[in-house]
Amino acid sequence: MKKIIIITLLALVLAIAYFTKPDDKTCKELAVKAVWGNIMPDKYGSPRFYSQFMNLYANNITIDDWLFFKIINYKLGPKKNVVSIGAFKNIFFIKN
Repeated sequence: MKKIIIITLLALVLAIAYFTKPDDKTCKELAVKAVWGNIMPDKYGSPRFYSQFMNLYANNITIDDWLFFKIINYKLGPKKNVVSIGAFKNIFFIKN
């Protein structure tokens, strides 16, 4: 009986993770913000500069869409670093 409950709870958590993955736009915005920090223009204060900044640097982001989560990589020079992991409608940042 305990095994059935544990398997059911695990299946429920995995189903929730699958249906609540963040979208790619959110992943790209937050990854650029994580890499560039305060240098990035304000989205609402200067939308034109924000749009230009995103057009320049969002191309360096690759998103690996796994079944239950997303891994966001940022290519800076010849190296490709994992910036964050997206799951449960949140982006969890990894400190390098």
